[in-house]
Amino acid sequence: MWTYRLLVGIAGLCSIAMLADGQTNDWRSVENLAPGTTISVVKRTRLDCDLVNVTDSELTCDHSIAGDMRRYVFKREQVREVRLEMPQHNQWVKGAAVGAAIGGLLGFLGGRQLADPEARAYAGFYGIPIGAFVGGFIGHGIHRHGAVVYRQA
Repeated sequence: MWTYRLLVGIAGLCSIAMLADGQTNDWRSVENLAPGTTISVVKRTRLDCDLVNVTDSELTCDHSIAGDMRRYVFKREQVREVRLEMPQHNQWVKGAAVGAAIGGLLGFLGGRQLADPEARAYAGFYGIPIGAFVGGFIGHGIHRHGAVVYRQA
């Protein structure tokens, strides 16, 4: 019985914490961010960019696509959410480890179908570095999101 009450209490505290986190509809908190801060802006989709300027009516940021810098200006009414981003905390090591494991497993399972015993042995070994490379590349693009600075009410 006490475990049930404990679980209900924890669920209640979590819901209160989520509600408190959701009450970030103050545009001044966006205005207080320093230029150059990496943020993501949600209009219809999420766009990661570096903050340039914030006024009472709009937000300006730069987004780099394949070395080409583009400047975006968002009207305050269009912005649904602004979130801090931490691209320096990417997951390439975890991605490489998972990719190596999956690549080794696929190489081992695929190599079992080969008639040559030497080819069977090397199939798993070749799968490990290929999987690590692909997994590290994918993990590099995955990073940790920071706190929500602004959410439209």
